[in-house]
Amino acid sequence: FFNDTATTEIYTEQIVGSVRCVQETEITPSILLSKKYSDSTVHICFGEVIYENVDALIIPIENNLNNLNQVAKQLIEVVGIERHNQVKEFLEKNQTSGSLITVSGGSLKAHNIVFLVTPVWMGGQNQEEDQMKSAILSALATCNAVKYETVSIPILQNGMNGFTRQKITEVFITAILDFLQNTDVNIRNIRLVSSDHPTVLATRDVLNQLQDLFGSTKSKVVVEQSAGGFETGQQQKTN
Repeated sequence: FFNDTATTEIYTEQIVGSVRCVQETEITPSILLSKKYSDSTVHICFGEVIYENVDALIIPIENNLNNLNQVAKQLIEVVGIERHNQVKEFLEKNQTSGSLITVSGGSLKAHNIVFLVTPVWMGGQNQEEDQMKSAILSALATCNAVKYETVSIPILQNGMNGFTRQKITEVFITAILDFLQNTDVNIRNIRLVSSDHPTVLATRDVLNQLQDLFGSTKSKVVVEQSAGGFETGQQQKTN
């Protein structure tokens, strides 16, 4: 599955006269696993979230621009000074977990970016897991209300806001599966994206482990990519 051709950035060389030109090609993250829940599908994807072609990127951040995670920093740089200032002004006034601001994706393939204020892990003393889950649910509800059909959320290899990778992945997927229990869901595709191989595989494993808590009879493997290529799921799980 993971090989040299599956990288998120590919450089092609061309000889023009005596000058060698290197061109960067943006690659949409590839799907490792898709599972359908009613009318919506959760995808585990390998690649760079900034290349996602979706209605919105949901980007969890701390309440301070000086403590942004690597993906948030990259996006802030890409979207330009005007939107950077929008986010800065927003954070100066809104530091409560679950607060969010939506800005245009500018030149990105993603149409919008939802910057979501999320809690910092303090050892579990302040119910940080519940706060994080509530924040993710708030962002999904906001996207759902404006009828976005596709959203992407990054999963970072080193975790986020002091949460370990395992903990943050469990919270995100629990929130997503909880959200999909609603009857009025406009979001048709929720993509969890990482450019780190072990993180993608770990995210897949967490989804497989947690789905039984959320009506496994409604879930169905749509497609799974493994080291040997694609394996199409043929059986719907029932209990």
